[in-house]
Amino acid sequence: LDWDIDVRQARQAWDGWLSWGRLSEPLLDELIPLYKKSFSYLSSALQGERDRFVEWMVIISLFWMDNPLANRWVTDFLQTVEEQDRVSFASQIGNHLMNMKTETKSGLWKRWLKKYWENRIQGAPVPLADGELKEMAEWAGELEPVFPDAVELICKGRVPQLEHTSLFWRLEKEETNISTRYPEDLARLLVHLTTGVQMPRYFCVELEKLTEEIITAGVPAMILRRLCNNLATIGCDKAEELSCKIE
Repeated sequence: LDWDIDVRQARQAWDGWLSWGRLSEPLLDELIPLYKKSFSYLSSALQGERDRFVEWMVIISLFWMDNPLANRWVTDFLQTVEEQDRVSFASQIGNHLMNMKTETKSGLWKRWLKKYWENRIQGAPVPLADGELKEMAEWAGELEPVFPDAVELICKGRVPQLEHTSLFWRLEKEETNISTRYPEDLARLLVHLTTGVQMPRYFCVELEKLTEEIITAGVPAMILRRLCNNLATIGCDKAEELSCKIE
């Protein structure tokens, strides 16, 4: 796996490892330096395996390290790879969040994921690309135990372009009850996501349903009116009807 010994041999070895490798604690200590050497090969020798490589990066970060920010594991990765790999990293984290238990999500958030998000908003170690911003906004639908914190961070950043997203569907899932548990936070998030962007009208059904639920929950009228105005700008048919329900 060591590129310094033989590039051709390393490429073949990585192809096998990324498909069939199995991690263990002792082996991880040996692999970390070799993974770091491989970051600069993702756009060349490992181009055909870059998605699998990034998935391994995420698995190690989420499940095998207490804090991957502490040893420059994530920092070196972000500074070395190309934008598409950083977007893939964010997307893979979102995929794994979908299958995590509530307590696992809370622990992950406290250990390093919140700090990671805060750093990226500030442009450290590299500025957030539009694709990363969109993928990280998607995390909110799977971070129900820390939803208010996630909303606060999303609202601190620029508005993501959500032309294709499952976020609104995730937010209205009955099992999470986000609209009843965190109605005001949800309202703030929806206002942010629908402000100053060209959002497709095909999201209107989900947006209107969520808006009706948070109106029923008694969110402050000022926030609700801003949301309904945004829905009207998008062209949602029920925007005026929903506005009339605000007390």
